[in-house]
Amino acid sequence: QIKKTQMSENASAHFRDHVTVFKDLPILSWNVHDSMTSKEGPKTDDKDFVDVLLQSSIFCLQETKREFFLPNYECFNSTRKDSRSGGICIGIHRSLSGKVKRLNTGCPDFQAVTIFPQDDCKFTIINVYDSPEQSSYKAKRKAKGSGPNPQMTTLEQIMEFRAQNPNMGEILLVGDLNARTGNRNVAAEELESDSDPEDVNTASYPGTTERASKDQIVNARGSLLLDFLACNKLQILNGCTLGDIFGEFTSVNYNGCSVVDYMAATPDLKEAVLSFKILELNKHSDHKPYICDLKCTNSTIDTSDLLDSLEDAPTKYKWNNEDEGTHFNFLAAQNSPEFQTKITRISATRCNNKNDVLELNSNLVSLYQELAGTVLPKKSNSQTKPKPGSKNRVKRHRMKPKSPWFDGSCINSKRELNRLAKSYGKNPSRHLVRQKCQLGEIQETQTDEN
Repeated sequence: QIKKTQMSENASAHFRDHVTVFKDLPILSWNVHDSMTSKEGPKTDDKDFVDVLLQSSIFCLQETKREFFLPNYECFNSTRKDSRSGGICIGIHRSLSGKVKRLNTGCPDFQAVTIFPQDDCKFTIINVYDSPEQSSYKAKRKAKGSGPNPQMTTLEQIMEFRAQNPNMGEILLVGDLNARTGNRNVAAEELESDSDPEDVNTASYPGTTERASKDQIVNARGSLLLDFLACNKLQILNGCTLGDIFGEFTSVNYNGCSVVDYMAATPDLKEAVLSFKILELNKHSDHKPYICDLKCTNSTIDTSDLLDSLEDAPTKYKWNNEDEGTHFNFLAAQNSPEFQTKITRISATRCNNKNDVLELNSNLVSLYQELAGTVLPKKSNSQTKPKPGSKNRVKRHRMKPKSPWFDGSCINSKRELNRLAKSYGKNPSRHLVRQKCQLGEIQETQTDEN
C-alpha cells in the first residue's frame, strides 16, 4: 500500500511538472477538399498536411467526404447519408477532451461543440459547410425532400438550432459558407442593439465597410449571410482582425479567387480574439487554412517530456514452488552476511515523518529486488502457450533454409507438396489429386538430388 501511494504521488508530481498553461487557444478551420487522395491515400499520411493541423488545439474541417481521425485528437464527424459530398469534422486536442460537450444539431451540414476553458468563459463553435446553391446535393435534397427540414436553408436551420439551445454561451461560427460578402460586415451599433432577432430588419443588409477584403463581390448568398449574422449578433473576423488586415483570399480556383471561408464571433468573444491569420495555399486543397487565437486559459501536457521522465516498469520474476533449488538458493542469499548487514541497517532506521517512511519502503523494496535479480529467473515476455480450448495460436516462424542449396524454389516446392498431401489425405479417392501429389514427390526428389 505504501508503494502504491508513493507511485501515485510520484506520478502526480510528474504531471504537475509537465503541465503547460497557455493563455491562448488556437482554433483552425479548413476546407480540405476530401481527406483522401486517389493516388496517395489518406492525407493524414502526409507530414505537411498534419503539421498544418497540429498548429491548433481545435480544428474544424469541411468537405472531408468521410470520417476523419488524427492521433491525440478527439474527432467528431458528421457525414451526409447517400452522398459522397460534404462531410465535416471538429477535432479537439486530448488535453481539452474533458472540457467539451458535443451538441446534437440534427443536420449533417453543421455541427456544434461547447468548450469549457479553465477561466469559465464558455463558448460554442459551430462548424458549417454550406454547399453551393447549384450543387447536385442541394438539388437532390429539394427533389427528394430528404432531411428533417428539406425546404429550409442551412442558415435557417442554424437559426432554429440556436433558438432551441439558448444557453450555448458565446458563439464562434466557422466554415465554408460559399457566400461572397465583399468588404461588408455587421455594424457595431447593430451588435449593441437590445432588440430581439425577430425585430431586426431582415431585408438585404446594407453592410458597412468596416473590414478589408480583396474580394469586392457581393452575391445573393452573401447578402443572406450578412442578414443571418446581423440577426445572431455575429461579426466577421476576416479583414478586420490583427493578422489579416488586407482580407486575403481563402479560395483559389482555375476561374478566379474569392473569400467564401469565414470566422464570425459574438461581441464578447470577438474581444478575446488575439489574432486571425489566413495561412498559405498548399497542394492539399484549393482552400487556404485559417487560424485564430482566442485569449483564454488552456492547459496541456508535453507528452514527449513526460514519457522521458517516467521510470521503467518493475521487473517480473518467475517463482516456482516445485523447484526446491530456487527456494534453497533464496534462503541462502537471505542468510548471507551482505544481506544481513543491509537488513540490519534498515531495521535500525527511525521514521519521524512521512518522507522517512517512503524512503524506508523504497530501500526495502530495492533490497529484495536486488536479491531476486541474483536468485530468481526473470519472467519472459516472449511467446506464451495458448490456453486449452483457446483459438489463439502461437505465431509460427517463417521457414528458414536448412542448407545453402535449399533455396526459395525448394521451399515453395515443399509447401506445395504439403498442401497436396493434406488435400489427398482428405480425398484419397480423387485420382487427379493423387497424381499431382505423386508428381510433386518426384519433382522434390529430383530437386534434392540436384
